Amino acid sequence: MTRVNVSILYLSLAAFLCFGCTPPKKSKTPRVKSNTRIQLPNNLHLGDLDGDGDAEFLQVAGNRLLISNTDFEKEGQLHRYFEHNIQRVVLGHFNKNNTEKSKVNVGLVLADGSFRVYSLSPDGKELWWWFTQNNFIGQNEHAIVGDYNEDGADDILVHNPQTGQIEVRTRLQNGFFGPMDSWHAGNLTGLDLCNKEIYAGEFNGKGGDDLIVYDPKWRQLFLYVSAVDSSEMNTFWWSFTTHPNLVKKHEELRIANLDGGSRHELVLHDTQTGDYRFRRLNYGNGWLTTVTNVPVGQLCKTANANTFFARLDLTNEPGKHRDDCLVYEKSTGLFVRSDARWDGDGHTYWWA
Repeated sequence: MTRVNVSILYLSLAAFLCFGCTPPKKSKTPRVKSNTRIQLPNNLHLGDLDGDGDAEFLQVAGNRLLISNTDFEKEGQLHRYFEHNIQRVVLGHFNKNNTEKSKVNVGLVLADGSFRVYSLSPDGKELWWWFTQNNFIGQNEHAIVGDYNEDGADDILVHNPQTGQIEVRTRLQNGFFGPMDSWHAGNLTGLDLCNKEIYAGEFNGKGGDDLIVYDPKWRQLFLYVSAVDSSEMNTFWWSFTTHPNLVKKHEELRIANLDGGSRHELVLHDTQTGDYRFRRLNYGNGWLTTVTNVPVGQLCKTANANTFFARLDLTNEPGKHRDDCLVYEKSTGLFVRSDARWDGDGHTYWWA
């Protein structure tokens, strides 16, 4: 088991991976979008910034930003200063251009009240400025990134958990983010979204991003799938509600591509014991169905820890594009990495 301390801005990535391993070839398939409501500790974020199919690290501290590789090279790509402190990072595929939309763009909310969007240069040495507009995400609001109108580019759902208010922002013809005119909340209007958590993912495999609404009080899930109604408006339709107490105490929700298919799955991870439960977003008589083709394998089961899933490097599975896992140990401030692998009989996870 190899561990890394990332408590300072300059990441020491050398300990992340086993020494002497042969670097895998890069995948050309863009990884599935991340839910940017979740960020790692120490102001770390994961996103495929160069469009090669694998995520990079992006870390901020004050007005500084650092981008580093997560692969076997373990190299820092760039370090940049801004004239104002960075208050929020929002990552997403915001470009509809076919030659650029594989890249995850970097959205930054700065202390001057601006929202600025950048793209990593082809050589990975610079952040190219794209556009600047007024910030539209409140300090206590969540930004859930997903493709909510199925145009191939990401939108931003802004959720205020205190008031329950939601709004979907998309890039308009003028190039800036504004309210999506072709969208309405649909069945979501019948659900009180106060003190709820919202997660985005491709749960029905049809291309658009769907939503999980989680009620921590009753520990149950509500699934809403993206749809187009009879008036050609983008919306969300209620699919099902699970039984209360589906999520156990101390379990955190993570969205991950566990088996390389066209759908996301749900990982329920006990932050106290380290145990995992893999579930598909199917009704399953109100309890969801168990993922049977992906065992936990060597996933780190450290107690008092959090997990994060993203594509970190290409596994030895031809044609399979699955998420790897980082486990953050709260007591030590270290990450433990496990990679999605194939053990000869099927999918599993190995310590890296």
